[in-house]
Amino acid sequence: VAAVAASGYALSADPQQAAELGARLTTLAELLHESDFVSLHCRLTTQTRGMIGEAELACLKPTAFFINVARGELVDQESLVQTLRSRRIAGAGLDVFDREPLPADDPLLTLDNVIVTPHWSASTSDVWQATAQAMTAGMLRAACGEIPDNVVNREVVDRPGFRHKLARFAENQSADLISAAPDTGANPLEHF
Repeated sequence: VAAVAASGYALSADPQQAAELGARLTTLAELLHESDFVSLHCRLTTQTRGMIGEAELACLKPTAFFINVARGELVDQESLVQTLRSRRIAGAGLDVFDREPLPADDPLLTLDNVIVTPHWSASTSDVWQATAQAMTAGMLRAACGEIPDNVVNREVVDRPGFRHKLARFAENQSADLISAAPDTGANPLEHF
């Protein structure tokens, strides 16, 4: 039994909860047969490993798109390649594979109806470096008693407890700077 609720599927479902949510219980095969887009977002477990194979892919409409952003081992990749190669479905978007990194000669890379990206498409060395610099600058600003850039929950900035912590950090920073280093006039945050 599967649960369908606004494009969702679960290996098990509470019929009463499904009814309360207005969800219709169905099988995976029925869900695959009816869907225009199938997108996997589940954990890899013994129950989910290989959950999409030749039989499941055969249930998809010729106009359907298959997306896997969960784990490569959820899908029989060779069956997916054959399904795409024979155009039994419209296409696929994948950022996980049965072997990672995906070998340069993998057949998926030769198909014009597949889009492949890294598992975290923003995972480039430039992004990692920028993220590390932004995090470090934010921590240093807070350690100096300053409000960090890019605070997501801005309402926290006006809370007395937060202001008190920043003031304490500023006092500690001033004391540390005075006792630890000669006065160079340099701002420790300048290069961030």
